[in-house]
Amino acid sequence: MAPPTDEEKAALQQGLVPQLASTSFACMEPLEALTNGTTNFVFRGRLTKPQPDGARSVIIKHSRGYAAVNKDLPLDSTRSAMAAKEFDKKPPLESENDNEDADWGVIHGDFWSGNEGNLRTASSQQLFIVDWEFAQYGHRAYDIGQLIGDLIERDHFRGAASSLVVLSGFVSGYGFPKNNGNSLAFRVAIHAGVQLIGCYIRRAPTGPLPGTPEQVEQAMKLGTDLVVRGWKKDTDWFKNSILAALFD
Repeated sequence: MAPPTDEEKAALQQGLVPQLASTSFACMEPLEALTNGTTNFVFRGRLTKPQPDGARSVIIKHSRGYAAVNKDLPLDSTRSAMAAKEFDKKPPLESENDNEDADWGVIHGDFWSGNEGNLRTASSQQLFIVDWEFAQYGHRAYDIGQLIGDLIERDHFRGAASSLVVLSGFVSGYGFPKNNGNSLAFRVAIHAGVQLIGCYIRRAPTGPLPGTPEQVEQAMKLGTDLVVRGWKKDTDWFKNSILAALFD
């Protein structure tokens, strides 16, 4: 793996400022490098003019032709332009009798517990959702299902029983409408199942499994059950499952 050198990162920052100069996000030099993920470079820029909402800085995610952590890993930056097209899409209807327009909109696209952060002060605590790289037009069940699947994985593979407490609190606070035959809850269950099934491949090709082979098999079996039972709208099964809170 060959990460960019400090000199290359500095040159990248300097090159971004002129690109932003003609936009409403023109920034002063220098940009501040922030901790980034695998794919993109992330910076904070101090705006030359505050935004209408009073914001004086902006977070900049910049794509190159390679991953931010490894220049030897090609990464086509046109994927960002393709993702932008998602915002122009119209919500598809599954049938004439299943109008779920209210559940379609801009979603996060990578909504798991690792993309949440807490800001604590002496008098308050706030929760922030970060890393919106995969934001797109979609169904909110995708985001909710991914988060729930991730919380189940944390308990299953790491023994983090508190994650199930978080799951219950999230479901209770979010609130799932009971009209339309628990349609949203079933769809969330399907996406949570997909998250669990994907545990096997959500790693480097030669990387270790998230747990023992037996744990992986159990997770994939549970994921399969969630998908199949969700598709069949099997309310009775779910009321005795790990996702019972969605159907209370």
